[in-house]
Amino acid sequence: MLVESTCWHPVPQIDYIANMKVFHFTVQVHDAPPDLDLISDDIYEAGCDDALLHMTGEEVFLSFHRQAESLDSAIESAIRDIQTAGFQKCAVIEIEEDPAD
Repeated sequence: MLVESTCWHPVPQIDYIANMKVFHFTVQVHDAPPDLDLISDDIYEAGCDDALLHMTGEEVFLSFHRQAESLDSAIESAIRDIQTAGFQKCAVIEIEEDPAD
């Protein structure tokens, strides 16, 4: 039986393409209000469906698992998506090393 929910977002299906890797990094969004319910739909709809939206204190963060050809490309596309959601002040604060490298 399938149960529908109005607050559930499907997990995106990631197709792994040759020369593509998944990069893990965290972005702090300085100009986001400290209310995840208020911004979560905008963030998701702007293309950040591969990120976990979370807070520490009053600070808002997005932890990405983004597929791209390079780390630079992954970060650039994530920043562009965050800006599309309406937030202009953000910075990468952590890049996780891939243990397979």
